[in-house]
Amino acid sequence: MDEMIAFYVRQLHHNDYEDAYHYLIEIDESLIPDLMDAYTMTRDEKVRSIIIDIIGEHRRASDINFVAATLKSESEQIGKSSLDALVKMGAKRCIDVLISEKAKAKTTDQECLDWYDEAIQQLEQRRSE
Repeated sequence: MDEMIAFYVRQLHHNDYEDAYHYLIEIDESLIPDLMDAYTMTRDEKVRSIIIDIIGEHRRASDINFVAATLKSESEQIGKSSLDALVKMGAKRCIDVLISEKAKAKTTDQECLDWYDEAIQQLEQRRSE
């Protein structure tokens, strides 16, 4: 993993992480796989959520599968970050992923299902503008 990425990901563990967040949003896209590695290496839900958010900010179609896989997390915080990231990415494929993942979701929690619907609506609205 790139040393600067590792340094800034460690900074995400602190309350004052805004500089790290902004640095990671501005990284070269070739370093996104290092962020994905950092996601898998940390167990801190807050940091995982931030990493998903950062990946979403890059809006790369090649990252959709990674973000979609994080929807399966048991963590509500990570799940919401994943939905938000897919909405940010804005690709038509994100709608298809959300519809598919909602159908496979192992939940009867109506609030959670509503989050999927809201994300799908936001994407469809953005696509029609």
